[in-house]
Amino acid sequence: MICEAYRSQPTSAVNPLDDIWIEYEQKTLRNDVEISNFFKALDTTRLAIPNVGLDDFLAEKNQERVADLVGKKRLIEEDFSGLRIIDLKAMVSPLCAKPDADTVYVTGHEQPDADAVVSAVYEAARRHLVYGKKCVAWSQRVPFVVRNILGTEVCEILAETPKYRPTNDIVLVDCHSIVDGNEYQVKAIIDHHIVSRTFPYYVAVSQEVSWSTTIQVYIKFLGSGLDLDCETARMLLESTLIEAEPSLMEKMSRIDRLALDRLKRLAQGSASYSNLMGLLTRDTMRGDPFMMDYKEGLYGFSVIKTQTPGSFATQANANKVNRHLPLTVVKQVVYDSDFRHVVQEQLSMYFNNEFHDKGFKKAIMDAVTKACEAMHGKMKVSCKKFEVRITDVPHQTPRLLLAPILEGIVKEHLRFFRSKSIGMYVSCGFFSEQEGDYGTATEEPTVKTRICFNDVKALLHGRSDISFMTLLQYWQVFRECTELNDAFVLKSLRDSKYVELLDTEIHGCTEVKHAGQKTTQPSILEAKPALIRPQDINLKTGFPERLVSPDTYSDDALWRYWSPDREENVATRGHIFVMNQTCIDLKIGRHEKTQQLTFRPIYRDIPDLKYEIQPTADGDWVKVTVFPRLFSVKPKTFGRHRRLSKPLVQGLTKIVQAVGRATPENEMVDGVSA
Repeated sequence: MICEAYRSQPTSAVNPLDDIWIEYEQKTLRNDVEISNFFKALDTTRLAIPNVGLDDFLAEKNQERVADLVGKKRLIEEDFSGLRIIDLKAMVSPLCAKPDADTVYVTGHEQPDADAVVSAVYEAARRHLVYGKKCVAWSQRVPFVVRNILGTEVCEILAETPKYRPTNDIVLVDCHSIVDGNEYQVKAIIDHHIVSRTFPYYVAVSQEVSWSTTIQVYIKFLGSGLDLDCETARMLLESTLIEAEPSLMEKMSRIDRLALDRLKRLAQGSASYSNLMGLLTRDTMRGDPFMMDYKEGLYGFSVIKTQTPGSFATQANANKVNRHLPLTVVKQVVYDSDFRHVVQEQLSMYFNNEFHDKGFKKAIMDAVTKACEAMHGKMKVSCKKFEVRITDVPHQTPRLLLAPILEGIVKEHLRFFRSKSIGMYVSCGFFSEQEGDYGTATEEPTVKTRICFNDVKALLHGRSDISFMTLLQYWQVFRECTELNDAFVLKSLRDSKYVELLDTEIHGCTEVKHAGQKTTQPSILEAKPALIRPQDINLKTGFPERLVSPDTYSDDALWRYWSPDREENVATRGHIFVMNQTCIDLKIGRHEKTQQLTFRPIYRDIPDLKYEIQPTADGDWVKVTVFPRLFSVKPKTFGRHRRLSKPLVQGLTKIVQAVGRATPENEMVDGVSA
């Protein structure tokens, strides 16, 4: 890394646009009245912020924010004056450029649909016109329906464009994760799905629960002083129409409806929804229906739109196993002859039995069933084991709405890994002294315990239900997760923020205690330091059988390793920042403390997943609240936690203090440390 030095003081990154953007994001964005009032009151002169002194990334981020705000304000106030009209020639011209190392790539997800491909084409053209940079669109494939919407010329350009390289900046559309690239390449995101991840400060994120990414790209056109001619408006309109049934358009936000109406006026006609769906299903029949519209986060979700239902159990079961997912959802939507009515919608849940259950299956089924009942009515919905079926309804149940409510359930489910190798539930997070609980890997808590090995042993003294892994158990769990290809748990096991105490004591180089149980073994290989490979660990002892020279720098699979350096040591798993390497350090003293030193609780058993499903205010959807199973090393009630009254807190405090005075230090009273 480098630390910059400037000849003059750089401009402060704080500017009025930051406050405006925070205010904007605090709006519900689905409350038409609130958002309309915000934009009507927005003074655009406040958005004219000079970018002098800002680096290019921050300047571009600010400009993208302004484009979003101005575009929405234009739609609400129906002010389209002074816009530059863009025709097909202006759209195609930048796409023809031969990419080089400085070219900006705009791309969608791994299984691109019309929304992803068309959004990439239009956004690449807009960025070229706005920033004057060489910008191209790239797609893994071009669906049959897209070829009919965009035409031969544009699609041939897409087919001939080479894939991005590690030097290219990337703009993501209709997704917010990159498949075959590096995270540092991402400079902007436009997505109509909820973006829950945190990105670096310079990444321009345009996200809103909108009907399609094409609508968000069109808003950016308007906010950039651009508009479309008849032909280019028609292309964008058709790719938007195919995202949902006509009856679902009524559920769009006001901004979505205004953008769609504007495109309809400019296009002066388009292919009918029935014709577009005919093209879409023809493509489905020619290719792999399961993967054609498949999306994956913490679980897999495939949507098949058809007029002839089929069986996808074999693919779904293989998908959950091969990708090691807790769940694969398959949604088949069967339309009538003109695609104006849904004859049947079938949601099939394929659970992976390699994962523990603990209420997970029930929670998923309850959420899907009640969501479908809220949208379509109980009389239209039937449930049989792991399948929910909806019959004779005007429209489908959008994945855009269904996927987020399942995501929260899956996230809580994955906070615990049931290890067959050690017979325990392993937490994907660490103990925090401030809260008395462990945080989760996804929430990135600040854990500063200043705890040592002896403190942990005292804290868990007398507990049979909770402990922490030994060095041997750690390697057994790591090998198990490697064989399962469980990326979620492996990431936690190699967490780079904390040093993880392991319940292994080493006396000299021959006597070892795993969880207090003495074992005698041959002398531990000396390393001051060395490198090791996880596959070279002896799963009977927990120690490496071979070492690699510490001067080896080209192999990312190697871990840093230190052998014991005194008469009595304990084992830890940590991370070496300067090398960006996971490490096993066996030269830590029993009394050593650091802020990042903590432990990972493991449990004999965990409670069932707790959740609550409530109808939304308008009654046509549901809100799912998942209550984290907050495990403490001290007993506490699982599930919902109510705030105690002040008098009750004061009374309980006096009782605890009295117990503390009457009890020797570290002694347990009814399982609770004094």
